[in-house]
Amino acid sequence: VVDSNVDPDVIQFPIPGNDDAIRANDLLTRVIAEAVIEGRFIAQKRNPAAAAAAAPAERTPEETAVFEEQQAEARRQAAEAQASREARLAAKKTTDEPAAE
Repeated sequence: VVDSNVDPDVIQFPIPGNDDAIRANDLLTRVIAEAVIEGRFIAQKRNPAAAAAAAPAERTPEETAVFEEQQAEARRQAAEAQASREARLAAKKTTDEPAAE
């Protein structure tokens, strides 16, 4: 959630709103939670067998190892993307600053 004091260029999916107000954050989280609950309810009504089969299963040690490896790779990629964004911002900031006389 971004408001007027944020550069939306560095945000992948900006949602305009007041990110400083507790009531605004409460409203946003409540709306998202209600949408998830409604979506699950609709999915269960459409296909009860699939909803029952969608219950979380226990992971085997091999599946856990693969999952942890994938998570580590995702964290690495996220860190690279963050570093790239910060470099772009730093470059933009230096070009936007007036030259010292």
